[in-house]
Amino acid sequence: MKKSFFLFFLLSSQLHAKPCTNLVSKMLELYPDQNTQMMITRIKNAQDKHMFMRAFIPYYYKESFEIKETIPVFQKLKNHRGQIVGDAHVGNFGLLLDNKGKPAMTLVDYDDVGEAPLFLDVMRLSQSASYVDDFDMTKFLEAYKRGLKGTDHQVSQYMTDLQAKSIKGGQTPKAKVLTTPQGPRFGEKTEPATALQPAQQKSLEKVLQTKFGKNTKLHDSYSTMKESGGSAYGTRYHGLVEIDGKITFVEFKEIMKGGVIGWGKKAATDGKRVEGAMNTYLGKGFDENLSVVKIGDKSYQMRFKTEGNKAIDVSAVSKKEVENVIADEFYILGTLHRRSLGNTNTGVTAYAKDLETVSIQEWEDSVKVMKKVVKKAYNAGQE
Repeated sequence: MKKSFFLFFLLSSQLHAKPCTNLVSKMLELYPDQNTQMMITRIKNAQDKHMFMRAFIPYYYKESFEIKETIPVFQKLKNHRGQIVGDAHVGNFGLLLDNKGKPAMTLVDYDDVGEAPLFLDVMRLSQSASYVDDFDMTKFLEAYKRGLKGTDHQVSQYMTDLQAKSIKGGQTPKAKVLTTPQGPRFGEKTEPATALQPAQQKSLEKVLQTKFGKNTKLHDSYSTMKESGGSAYGTRYHGLVEIDGKITFVEFKEIMKGGVIGWGKKAATDGKRVEGAMNTYLGKGFDENLSVVKIGDKSYQMRFKTEGNKAIDVSAVSKKEVENVIADEFYILGTLHRRSLGNTNTGVTAYAKDLETVSIQEWEDSVKVMKKVVKKAYNAGQE
């Protein structure tokens, strides 16, 4: 009897430890290429509401589209559309080196870009900031408007220091590199790490040689994937590559389905979707650090993992300056939306005019609508 009771108790504990069955089913509809166990792992790894919001981008946009009429800013701003970041959150902006080694403040992760109303980015970044602390949105929105209008913005001391570190780091590989008789090797590998087959190595080297010349060499490589975040379970190839006699760290990150569903036009392919956003946000002169390539029948973001390319890390910022750093991110978002509107006075002016009709209270109430949605789903995942 005691043994039977123990087995029943153990089974019940395991069942209750798993996320809500209904939530898993909803998520699998949005991620048809993933299985139940993958989804349970992903939900379990979203350890707080902020991480949940960032991990399940399609869920956020599907739910927001279905209740759009209840979002206070929707009616006033719904007609101002363009290329949006999609996964706008604190820490998803930073510095990217151009081909000449000059850092630019921009978006650092292009996985979930798409076409939709611009206010969605502002609302989502505001929600992300609210999970960091209880900020007054006024400062953030003013910084966003400066970026949109192309007016001056005094960046935080953190950002000034980050720019200096970016220039100093340059193209130095962001990896521990060992010198061996067989050539350069990774000193540490991201787990899980899977060795590549010769055919896979050849495919990567062919892509690299096509872009950087026939003398480009792939010295060491492996495959890995994340089990959390918006791009969880997408394949990544890491390679130590020799280009023009210099060793660098290149990542090939699989481009998966974008998260902005319901709101926008569907791109011809997901590769074209990401490539289009890079062209809009960056323009020319960045393709040696970030570009889209084909490996087999899939598209990947090819990006250099160097000390010069730096994402903002609010956990490294003093409590006193966090608000200023997040304001920098809103400013960057504004500059991206300006480019999305084509830098034309007509589009920017019309959008800026309508922005002025939206009160802080309407923005805060819009964020609260989606915070309730995320809270409900997150709590279901804890059942």
